[in-house]
Amino acid sequence: MKRGICLVYVLCGLAAVNSVRAGEGTILDIDEKSSFVDVEFCLSIGCDSDTSAVDGFVAVDFDSADPNQMFLVDFNYELIDPIMLTITTFGGAINVDMPDVSMMYAVPGDAFGPSDISGGTFDFVDVPVVMSGFVSYEATGTVCAILDGQGIPCVGGLDLSLLGVQMADSISGTIDVDGVEISMVSMPDITTPIDPKQPDLGSLSMSGTVLASGTIETLGDSDGDGDVDLLDFAAFVDCVGVEPVCVGFDFDEDGDVDFADARVFQLLFTGP
Repeated sequence: MKRGICLVYVLCGLAAVNSVRAGEGTILDIDEKSSFVDVEFCLSIGCDSDTSAVDGFVAVDFDSADPNQMFLVDFNYELIDPIMLTITTFGGAINVDMPDVSMMYAVPGDAFGPSDISGGTFDFVDVPVVMSGFVSYEATGTVCAILDGQGIPCVGGLDLSLLGVQMADSISGTIDVDGVEISMVSMPDITTPIDPKQPDLGSLSMSGTVLASGTIETLGDSDGDGDVDLLDFAAFVDCVGVEPVCVGFDFDEDGDVDFADARVFQLLFTGP
């Protein structure tokens, strides 16, 4: 009878480990000093582009059965610098300002992929993204006449969030995993119409190189040294039955640290 109970707890423990791992990713912080994105705005009369440094994060996860398979879990590319563009043509021009723009994963937490990383590279295609920020513009001369012919005012703005979900052509790059340390170079590439109802009017493109790094979090590793050992066991014991609950050891997320969590900890223990 005791053996049967033990087996039940082991199976429950394994299920708890899998459930915790399934929805989590490793957060990689973007290095704004080494990351940039080019933004290009095009109309039928021509194009102009500007560059901004990038801040934000990328969240990735790995297949527990095959570490060479990586998933995108979330990302947010935040442009730090205002984008200022001017397109000129004979007898007219349009000035475009984009002071605060971000490109984000459209379904955060919903793993996208996987992509094989066995060669140290990855490539995610048709990634769903949404954009935020406001584009203001002012057109003069012949450009104003062109817009007016399309039923568009010569002075106005565009809320990028109203573009809805768009598909990034690709998010590719390289990744290096050294123990629990991860470094990534991602190269997002997206082109979207500035007006989905009039796709031939013009387009907005974003592409660049983004460097990010972070540390893989190990379940049960309370001191962050990359293993689950006796120091972590001592921390676990101190958390049993304690309120408020020690979130890092409540593996089954039932609001307390108890015997069921101890069974999970036993499975995670690497020692000594």
